[in-house]
Amino acid sequence: MKRGREIITSMVGVFCRLAGARSSIAAQLNAVSRTAAPLHVAGREASAIASHCQTLLQPVTSDVGVRESSLLAAPSDGPLVVLERFLDGRLLTGTMRIAPDPTAFALASVLLPAQQDFIVLEQERRAFGTLLQGIADTLRQEVTPPRPPGAFMSASVVDRCVPWGYVVVDEEGFILFANQRARAAIVAGCGIEGRGGRLRALRSVVDRTLTAAVGEMAKAALAGATPPSRVIAVPNADGECRFALKIAPCGRGEGTGMGTAYVFIIDLKSRLRANHEELACLFSLSDKESRFAELFCSGLRLNEIAAMMGITANTARVHLHNLFKKTGTSSQVELAWKLARVL
Repeated sequence: MKRGREIITSMVGVFCRLAGARSSIAAQLNAVSRTAAPLHVAGREASAIASHCQTLLQPVTSDVGVRESSLLAAPSDGPLVVLERFLDGRLLTGTMRIAPDPTAFALASVLLPAQQDFIVLEQERRAFGTLLQGIADTLRQEVTPPRPPGAFMSASVVDRCVPWGYVVVDEEGFILFANQRARAAIVAGCGIEGRGGRLRALRSVVDRTLTAAVGEMAKAALAGATPPSRVIAVPNADGECRFALKIAPCGRGEGTGMGTAYVFIIDLKSRLRANHEELACLFSLSDKESRFAELFCSGLRLNEIAAMMGITANTARVHLHNLFKKTGTSSQVELAWKLARVL
């Protein structure tokens, strides 16, 4: 966390120098306990700013009930920024959710000069929103639990076996994991992007469809259901539909209790074929199991595979069960990407 604090202090310091702010604070908020863990404090008015923000965190009781603090009302896909008069200047305060934890927020508050120029105010707001995004991204990396060395090796092997890019998202679309091919496809402009920590489509119509499909599949995963996968064509900035997204249930997110979904990024111009010899070596499969795996990767159904191999449907189900056991998978969707060819 020490490294994260240094990065956040540096980012806030740069913003303050450019905007002329004389005092600033940054903290990580907990929506359940309504407490703020300080990450950065600078300037003689910082203690007054911290006290003011702590007051805003507490609910206000009135005759009509309890009002939630505005600092904990940040939208899931962007920052909440509040500008108010404070002491002899203007206090710019903002929060942003730290995905995938729905109870964690990044907070920043800076005391600016009493500037009233509208254009300058808008520029400050945009720059402050970028600052909040940077703080949230830094904290997101800091709070991600470290994986054991074996997990990195396993992830590397799976990445080699998966012929598509794939992303794991929660039901709100926040990215929990993206493999190397997915990151490369996004950078290359495949029609989707990572915006505010969420997976979004560039075109609004496609984005609404993607959001609905991700929510549907993540909730199905949480309930243990296995609905048919959804496939969406995603045009890039030039209108070309080279890529498609295949959305399928994944499982329950660790530590969040939320459902998660796979989003596979499929290059429609790529011709992929499984190599059963490499699969047999990688997963210790028998000759028949590796042949079954090769046909399974091509998208054939169990009865079609059985007919091609000259075996009964029951024998095909036995092969499928053995593949689940040897590959450490529990569903046909998970098995499909894990058994794809080694590139």
